[in-house]
Amino acid sequence: MVAAKPIPTRERFFDLVVEKVTPQEIVEFEASDEEKEYVHELFYRQSAGTLTPEEADYLDRVVEFEMMMAVLKAKAFAALNRR
Repeated sequence: MVAAKPIPTRERFFDLVVEKVTPQEIVEFEASDEEKEYVHELFYRQSAGTLTPEEADYLDRVVEFEMMMAVLKAKAFAALNRR
């Protein structure tokens, strides 16, 4: 598997966020229980083929956000380990 080429602007943005918000705050950030429950329901409905186009779009945006948060959390963990 070939690693995806990083997007410099995105990487600088992530670094900025890690610098301005404490790494610990980033690591501890998570969706509310209600949000998690709604997303789980959407994934279930997606597998059943019953999502509306609006729900599918919302779910796509949630997945994009979660991928961004994974990068931020990885950078935050790295910052914590450097301390």
